[in-house]
Amino acid sequence: MIFQTGYPSLHNDVKNLLIDLGFRIVYNYRNRLRYDKTHDSYYVQISGRNQLEKWMKEIGFSSQNHITRYLVWKKLGYLPVGTDIVKRLEILK
Repeated sequence: MIFQTGYPSLHNDVKNLLIDLGFRIVYNYRNRLRYDKTHDSYYVQISGRNQLEKWMKEIGFSSQNHITRYLVWKKLGYLPVGTDIVKRLEILK
């Protein structure tokens, strides 16, 4: 999972909160060229199954799209490519 923002103060707050909650994270700064303009981008990334399980247990998602992706992955051990929420709900029945 990746959180990305253009605001350094928001980046620091999210980074520090996740560290305080015990998540193992990777964070960095990128300066990217987009539409002939440079944009500052600060990101925080959480990777790995254990970290995903920790996220779901302690924080979770409110979006049905994200929840069904997680539940299908949990059920099948992978997320089939190209499945929309309707197909994922069918898999979960």
